[in-house]
Amino acid sequence: MLTFNDGDLYFEGQSLPELIRDCASPFFLFSEPLLRANFRALQRGLTTGPNPARIRYCAKTNNEPAVLEVLQRLGSDVMVSHLAEAELALSCGFEPEQIAFQRPVLSADEIRSAIAVGVRFFHAFHMDDISLLGLNWQWRRGCNCGFPCGCVTDLASAVSHRSHFYPAAWVLTPLKS
Repeated sequence: MLTFNDGDLYFEGQSLPELIRDCASPFFLFSEPLLRANFRALQRGLTTGPNPARIRYCAKTNNEPAVLEVLQRLGSDVMVSHLAEAELALSCGFEPEQIAFQRPVLSADEIRSAIAVGVRFFHAFHMDDISLLGLNWQWRRGCNCGFPCGCVTDLASAVSHRSHFYPAAWVLTPLKS
């Protein structure tokens, strides 16, 4: 919280002129108590009731390790859009099952790279993504939609029977030999 006292701005009791003098510039200034309070309010609002949601923080929004570490400790999942973000999320304490991979257009190389570091959640936006994701993998729907999604081995067939394709998260597990 910002306050103004005796001609100076203060951030959570710290003098901003002193922070500017003592820190290398430029620097980011975040309120961890406010971040925690806002996350907890969002969590209470979205995870109660008949259809609780999982919260996935988008690392692209702010990929500062200190922010990601706080959110991980609070129980957030994380959404990443490239391998460097997935590796950063892992280094900040997120488990692979807490990481979802999303890009407007997926490539086979990106999928393989994400799988190599343990990512198992992917957001598919196009039918072509489904074909890429379905190659050599067994998939099951990774949502909490309340419908009997079950396991499918041919992902394209599983979704193509619908008249519209709705983006969804899918979870992969290697085919057992």
